[in-house]
Amino acid sequence: MDIETGLFEDYAIDEIKQGYTQDEKGYNCLICGERFEKGQIYSFSGKLYEGRKAIKLHIQYKHDSVKEVLLSMNANRMGISELQLQLLNFFAQGLSDKEIAAKLEVSTSTIRNHRHKLREREKQNKIFVSLMELLQQDGLGGRASLQHDKFKEDEQGRGISNQERKRILEQYMTPSGRLLDYPRHNPSKCVILEAILVNFVAGRKYLEKEIDDILRTIYEDYKLLKRELITYNYLDRTHTGAVYWVKEYNSPDYLEAIAR
Repeated sequence: MDIETGLFEDYAIDEIKQGYTQDEKGYNCLICGERFEKGQIYSFSGKLYEGRKAIKLHIQYKHDSVKEVLLSMNANRMGISELQLQLLNFFAQGLSDKEIAAKLEVSTSTIRNHRHKLREREKQNKIFVSLMELLQQDGLGGRASLQHDKFKEDEQGRGISNQERKRILEQYMTPSGRLLDYPRHNPSKCVILEAILVNFVAGRKYLEKEIDDILRTIYEDYKLLKRELITYNYLDRTHTGAVYWVKEYNSPDYLEAIAR
């Protein structure tokens, strides 16, 4: 289970908690990407279930629970210490402060103090997440747009020429538009992501499955491309992640740069 690649980072809190996203035609597991269609029947333990119930059973049988998946993640991914993650695992097991203190060979008051710090952290994070969501709604900031702005500064600082763009495209993409490898550095990423945008129609609304199907024809790790297009502010989506569209971007020499 690859849960160290930012798998949950692009989804709303409610979606993360339930472990799946929903669109007009079905449900996608956030943990492994398996899809269940609405109206179709699936078998679990010899019984048949429709898509909505099936996705919940899938998470239960294949992944145990979303809680267990999150508890198994790297502490750095959640921005907490290894000790704090260890404590959260103990709390999830229902251990008392006294039992945890005995396991860690510390005082009970130390465990109570850690509980208090974690509750305070939770309150602070709620405020921070609320602020970031409001900024994104107003188009004033947020993780995606802030990272995109920083990237644009890097690109402008380098002053990428049309010749350089062509070189990057020839290095990373086939003439048919299939991606050979995804670049690690921001300036090259921009050239590749903008080249991928020619596969979409500006102003059109896309379901998540349509986005996935298009990106799958370009690169095996289509989820990476989807995350990057959102992160660098080329794609936007509804709060639920059910509908996507191409955002406006300024690249006046782009078409000339990718001409073959």
